Amino acid sequence: MSIASQKQLLHSNTSRLAVLSIAHLVMDMYGGFLFPLIPALQRHLGVETFALTALGSVCLLLVNGVQPLAGAISPRFRRPIFLIAGPGLAICLVLIGLTHSYWIFAALVLVGYIGVGIFHPDGLMAAHVVSGSREHLGVPIFISGGFFGFNLGALLCTSWVYYFDFAYFWVLGIPVIVVMVLYYLTNLYSGEIKALGESAAQIKFHEINVWWLLFFGVLIAIPPSIVYMFISIDMAERFGRIGERWGGYCIALIGLGSVVGSFAWGYLSKRVSAFLLVAIAHAIAIPFYWILISSGMTAVKLIAATFTGLFFGGALFPLIVTTIRRARQLTPSMRAGLALGGTWGTASLVMLLSGFFQDPPEWLGETFRSRQLSARTIMLLAEIVLVATVITGLTIYLASRKQQRME
Repeated sequence: MSIASQKQLLHSNTSRLAVLSIAHLVMDMYGGFLFPLIPALQRHLGVETFALTALGSVCLLLVNGVQPLAGAISPRFRRPIFLIAGPGLAICLVLIGLTHSYWIFAALVLVGYIGVGIFHPDGLMAAHVVSGSREHLGVPIFISGGFFGFNLGALLCTSWVYYFDFAYFWVLGIPVIVVMVLYYLTNLYSGEIKALGESAAQIKFHEINVWWLLFFGVLIAIPPSIVYMFISIDMAERFGRIGERWGGYCIALIGLGSVVGSFAWGYLSKRVSAFLLVAIAHAIAIPFYWILISSGMTAVKLIAATFTGLFFGGALFPLIVTTIRRARQLTPSMRAGLALGGTWGTASLVMLLSGFFQDPPEWLGETFRSRQLSARTIMLLAEIVLVATVITGLTIYLASRKQQRME
């Protein structure tokens, strides 16, 4: 193959989508390090659970809160600078093993999560551009890369700490170097893709209000957020230190199920309403989610985790992102930032409140602390949100059908 042919292949939309998906995987892999490591970090830093769950919730608010901000700022630059700046900051998350100070640890994590957050608007915009008319497949590939990376991060970090503790944890920063090289080879840092992403001329708009769609996205994001935060804590309480590792496996299998599911639901969305698909899938997810949380057998939990991933959260979220992309309100960059950051950021508020009830701080006194909820109870309460998602999906579907009949 000639040099010109190699360059043409590297600069093709298929190659660029693959690199964007890999970059998303790496970024969210780092984002998935914190919560599964909470039991291990308690030993490493010598702090109580609430100090880590509160920091984790703040980080999730931050990582999602900076996305609309990055989306608003991004159009001012000719190049997608956040595609490069994001990985450069996110690498701080692999340095957490170098300190036993909670405050230095917190600073590294906060900077790292800012990096993870600012990557997403430019990344999503670029994924839409390189996907072209096949965005019903391209966007799920990009987004599922992130979900799989987040869950892979849980498996990778818990396995590393189980075998090596936090020794040489910084080695996990090598993927950032790989991503930067791939950016250079595919010319993803050019202004060409950025300019196309800000143009909405070829988008066919729909009339559903973007804020109603964002609320729907929040409902989809809450249950997986709760599971990511509490599954390792629950399994560590029930099975000891080996439970931390099994919790990481459960999260990884949810991510794997989400990747497979996102392709299937994305394919079906060309023929069936996305809102109806979300409602049906979440109805199917309810019993699997119940088994995942309630079962005392690790093998059953792992099987239930895989099927849960197929039918909720990451598997369905790409459909809503694509739908938000076609809303009339706001700019394309702002919609991209809110589609990912606004929804998951709001879900993070629910996580923060949940962590507050799971392990109340000592200054609240024994009366309040005696009423704390177990991690398992909090995860079971998320079943209510699954039911609300089914009802909301059906409501939007019926309303859109009624509107179509009137036109």
